[in-house]
Amino acid sequence: MMNQELLEALCSIIEEQNDIIKAIATRLNERDDVDLIERAEELQKRKEKILGTPSEGGAA
Repeated sequence: MMNQELLEALCSIIEEQNDIIKAIATRLNERDDVDLIERAEELQKRKEKILGTPSEGGAA
């Protein structure tokens, strides 16, 4: 697998993991677990900065 293909495959996996993390953050928000929500939002910002992708409303 070429480097570009590998990066695209890994990015795809990361995006799916991100969707799962957003769903978890939403559920945690319902329980007012602010610390974990803030950590998830910070990781979302870091990922977007690295990948150069815009936020879709941020982490849950």
